[in-house]
Amino acid sequence: MPQDVKLVALDIDGTLLAPGVPHDALPDNDIVEAVAALQRSGVVVMLATGRMYPGTATIAAHLGIDEPLICQQGASIHQPDGKLRNTFTIDQQIAAELYDYAMSHDYSLSWFDHERFLVTSKTPASEYFAAVSGVEIESIQGPMNQASGQPALISSATRQYRQMCTACSKRVTAAGSACSTSRLSPLCTSPAPAREMPSR
Repeated sequence: MPQDVKLVALDIDGTLLAPGVPHDALPDNDIVEAVAALQRSGVVVMLATGRMYPGTATIAAHLGIDEPLICQQGASIHQPDGKLRNTFTIDQQIAAELYDYAMSHDYSLSWFDHERFLVTSKTPASEYFAAVSGVEIESIQGPMNQASGQPALISSATRQYRQMCTACSKRVTAAGSACSTSRLSPLCTSPAPAREMPSR
């Protein structure tokens, strides 16, 4: 590896994992060892993927990557513990126009923020994306809320942030859920101590 290489950003699906593998597949040992070798040489290794945070964190933990995670094609960047570092959103008026256009042409539509994945109709592709991302699909019901530029479902004040423990991949919610490991999601209330994450 040339000495001027400081950082390597890796895609997951179709790169670290072959197309068509099960949604819970993990990179093989050769890839784990290659990542470790890069890290030992001083190269920063990051993930940059279309997946949402929970599914990305599972792969990062498997590879021993403890850097910020670039998720959703760059629409959200998270600290390793899940804290949102940066996000890019579509203008609300544009989102409303896209929704109206899709509905007027009977197109299925799917979109997400850094917490949730919503669809107007489930497809094999959307179900696979939800599975690799470690999130649930939410079906959009009802019209757009023109005040917010989002479906009324998104505008609900009762929504909960769902996350996965980065070590054991057990789903946890804001209410908390026990975990058998010591590397926990910040929302997991297991008595085991959470791992300290370095600031970046």
